[in-house]
Amino acid sequence: MSKIYRVLVQTVENGELTSESIIVEDPLSAPTNCLDFSLELTKQINLLQKIQDHILNEKLVILSKKNKLCPCCEHKLIRSGKQKSTYHDVLTDHEVTFIRLKCTNCGYEAPCTVRSLLGVVQSGELQRIQSELGGKHSFREAEDIFDTFSAKPRAINNHDRIKKVAESLGTSLSNIAKEEREMIKAEEAEQLIVNVDGGHVKTIEEGRSIEAMTSVVYRPENVVYNKKETRRHLTSKNCAASANDDNQQEIISSTIIAALKQGLTINTEITALCDGAKNRWNVVDALEPLSKSITRIL
Repeated sequence: MSKIYRVLVQTVENGELTSESIIVEDPLSAPTNCLDFSLELTKQINLLQKIQDHILNEKLVILSKKNKLCPCCEHKLIRSGKQKSTYHDVLTDHEVTFIRLKCTNCGYEAPCTVRSLLGVVQSGELQRIQSELGGKHSFREAEDIFDTFSAKPRAINNHDRIKKVAESLGTSLSNIAKEEREMIKAEEAEQLIVNVDGGHVKTIEEGRSIEAMTSVVYRPENVVYNKKETRRHLTSKNCAASANDDNQQEIISSTIIAALKQGLTINTEITALCDGAKNRWNVVDALEPLSKSITRIL
């Protein structure tokens, strides 16, 4: 009697099975040596590849259902086709499908590529391992190690890519250390002014745009005149900006850092100026626990 093994991936919602995929179905036989006792590396990676494909695309379905309203004008987003995008994990490469969502009122388009959604095309784990191997070995040696464990060469792991990831990590650590020094030496501010604004920026893709948000933090005493009847200018300020679709996480953290560099403490009174968009005020609200008070001006 022949015997097979079958691996399934199921998606369950509210206790009910919504989808099921057969990932692999292969015959079972008695092992004859150490090479066929278990699954060979390429089959293990292929198994992981197919499971990941299923999970990633299910997550994108959840994302499309979550993004129902435009974050800019709160009109309903409509479907505008599909967009394929690549994503790279530690051992696998994937092509995922985004449902394109667009606002017919203001032209906003939800992120429809891995890069526009995450800012990168590879997982955090892959970047971590690339930076660690790049720090302990030459970049070409690190590439060879990746090829060995991936059972094939992968473009995402070429020595030039590993070099860029390792150098990017070094630059980030250097910037963090610099920002920490600036925050430590900042003189306590009695008052700060925060301006938060945003707008849409056209991309190289025709008919598409992304929302960018900016904030400026400064002390009132740093506003000075050039000369009579001219516009005033700032002698010191700190700015933050982000175009990531991450529920304002990056712009909020960057604005907090900018405020700390200007001397924000629990005794600082903040005056905030924004338009009526809710996501602008979310940035201001994040400063409230770190300050004495906030006066909000629309």
